[in-house]
Order: sequence, then C-alpha cells, then structure tokens
Amino acid sequence: MKLVKIFAVISLSFGAFSCSTQSVDDARIQQASYSDIDNVTLKVGDTAPDFALPDGNGKLTTLKGLLAEDHVMLVFYRGEWCPFCISHLESFEAVLPQLTKKNVQLVAVSPDTVQTNVNTQRNFGLDYLFLSDAQHNAVNAYGVIAKPE
Repeated sequence: MKLVKIFAVISLSFGAFSCSTQSVDDARIQQASYSDIDNVTLKVGDTAPDFALPDGNGKLTTLKGLLAEDHVMLVFYRGEWCPFCISHLESFEAVLPQLTKKNVQLVAVSPDTVQTNVNTQRNFGLDYLFLSDAQHNAVNAYGVIAKPE
C-alpha cells in the first residue's frame, strides 16, 4: 500500500489556508484539529497507514479495503463547521468525472461525528465517502493533527 498507489495527493484543508472564522466559536478553533502540515511525515513511496473509521452508516471502512476496490484520493478536513473546508470539498466537484473515469474514490476524513457526516454526505451526494475520525486515530497516524500550544 505505497502512498504513490493511493493516487493521492493527500489533500489537507488546514489553517495554513486561513479558514474563515467570522461565525465560528473561538473554543472550536483552539481545540486539536487537522491543521499541522509541518508534522506530516509521509513521503511519496512510503506505506500509507491503514485505518478503520466509521462511514455514515457506522460501518467500519479500512483504507486497505478501499484500495482493494479502487484508487483512493484521501482528503483530511477540519469539519463541517469550517466554511473554507467545505468550500475546498466543493472544489472537487469539477474533477469528479475524471476521478471516476480513473477509478478513484474520493474519501473525506474529519473529526466530525458519524451523524454530522451523514448530514454532510446529503449535501455532497454519493460520489464522496465521508469517514469519522472522532478519536483522531487517522490524523495521528498520518501526522496531520495540530495540538494546542
């Protein structure tokens, strides 16, 4: 399961891009979140860490299982509460037909609850797979979680 095989550009919707915080609670922003691009330790050719995360139905989904069926474009985002992250996810709409032609499954991972991901899934449709990483297991494995200072 080499990272290069994941086809992935592991896309990181992070604070590095200055998420709009106009209507977001300050406490939400200060909590541990997906925004530490400096700590990403994976390089092209590295083995991508497997994970088991629940989808919108609560079914555990593994990277290994996904890769057995398709290529994967793995996207980590901060959550439904982040308007920039949602905008970033929406930007993939334009390339979904090309991804589908290349047998690439778009997998979006956030710390949101399964129920929140169900709501997000309704907005995006079936071309996206939303997984809940509420315990931060995947982001820790990939080194993309920021710890409050």
